Amino acid sequence: WTAMRIAFACVIVFVVCVQLRISQFGHTYGHHMPQHKLEVVTKVVAASVQPQKDEASVQLRGSSPQHPPLLGASVAHQNKSSPARGSTKTTTVITQRPTTTQKPALVAPSPAAAAFGPREQQRADAVRDALRHLWRGYKQTAWGADEVAPISGHRGGSWGEVGMLILDTLDTLWIAGLKDEFLEGQNWVQSMTFHRLGHASRTSLFEMTIRGLAGLLAAHALSGRAVFLDKAKMLGDSLMFGFPQEGVHGRNAWPVSYIDVHNPSDMEVTPSFHQGYTTLADAGSNLVELSYLSQACGDKRYKASADLVMKQILDLSERTRRPLAARTLDPYSVAFESGSTSVGALADSYFEYLLKGYLQSGRKNHRLLKAWKEAMREMKQTLVGKSGDGLSFIMEDSGHHNTMDHLTCFIGGML
Repeated sequence: WTAMRIAFACVIVFVVCVQLRISQFGHTYGHHMPQHKLEVVTKVVAASVQPQKDEASVQLRGSSPQHPPLLGASVAHQNKSSPARGSTKTTTVITQRPTTTQKPALVAPSPAAAAFGPREQQRADAVRDALRHLWRGYKQTAWGADEVAPISGHRGGSWGEVGMLILDTLDTLWIAGLKDEFLEGQNWVQSMTFHRLGHASRTSLFEMTIRGLAGLLAAHALSGRAVFLDKAKMLGDSLMFGFPQEGVHGRNAWPVSYIDVHNPSDMEVTPSFHQGYTTLADAGSNLVELSYLSQACGDKRYKASADLVMKQILDLSERTRRPLAARTLDPYSVAFESGSTSVGALADSYFEYLLKGYLQSGRKNHRLLKAWKEAMREMKQTLVGKSGDGLSFIMEDSGHHNTMDHLTCFIGGML
C-alpha cells in the first residue's frame, strides 16, 4: 500500500508540473493560472500520501446555499462504516472566491490544452478572436440590446428588453478567458432592473428561461458572484407569474407562451400564431434552470413550479400510454391537443430535459430516466426511417415520413 501511495503521489506531482506548464501557457493571453487552483492541486498531493481509512472526495467548489456545487455532482462519499445521518467524510478544499469588485480569475486550461499543436491553438485563437470581435462591435453600436444586426451592427429584435445577448454570452466569455469582457457584462447586469416600462415588451417565456435565466445562472455557477444570482432571482420571480399553480383551476394548465418580465401580469397563454395549443417544448423545458435556482437561493418555489409541470406531462403520457408525448398540449387542461409526435420542432428540448433532469437530481429521479428511455424506444420504433440510398434519418414528425427537421439533429449528441 505504501508503494502504491508513493506511485500515486508521483503521478499527482506530474500533474502539478503539467499545471505549472499550463500557467506559463497562460502568459500568452496576459494572465496567470489562478493561485487558488494551484493551492487545490497542492493540497490534493499532500492528501494523497496520508493514510485514508474512508473514501473521500475533494470538493473543488465552495458549497453553500449561495454557491452550491453543480447539480448532480457528488461532493462527498458517504462513510459506509456508519449508518448515522450526517456521518459524511470529505476532504474539503474551499477555493478562494473572487469578490464582486475583483476581476474574475480565468478558468485554468485543461491538461489537454497543453498538448495542443500549433494548428489546434490557431483554431482556439480564431474562436476567441471571433467572440472578441462580436463583443466589441456589439458594445460600440448596440450595447444593451437583445440582439445585434450582423451586417449593419445596429440594434436587432427584442427578446424582452433585458440585454439578452449579454446574458446569453456571459458563460462563453468566462470559459474563453475574456476576463475584461466578462467584467463589462457583469457591470451591465449589476445595473439591470425589472421596473415597468412605458410600453409592452412581451417575449417567449421559453426563450427567457433557457437564455436569460440560464445565462445568469451559468455565470453564477462559474464565477460564484452573488450579483448574477440576485438578478436571476428577480427574473425568476417575474417568470413565476406565467406558471400554473397547483390546485388553482380556471387558468392555464401549462406555462404561458409569452410574458412581459417588466410587467408580468401582461402575458399570453398562447400566441396569435398558434392560439389553439401549447407546445411540448415550451411547457417542459424549465426544470434544469428552476431547480438550480431553488438550490442556489434556497427558495423551493421555483423547482416546485417546474416539478408540477413535469409531473403533469409524465402523468398524461402514462395515462394515455404515449411515452413519446405528443408535441402539442391543450392550453387549459392536462391533455394532448393532437396526436402528432416529434423529437424536432415544438417538442425537442422536452426529451433533453428528461435526461438532464435525471442527471441533475444526482441520478435519483428514476421516473425521469424511465420516461426518457421509453420515449427514445418509441422514437426508434416509429420515427427512424431509411432514405433511398440507405441512410438512417429521424422523420420530421409522425405525419411526414420523407423529411427531417434540422432541430432533430441534437438527438445524436443526446443519445
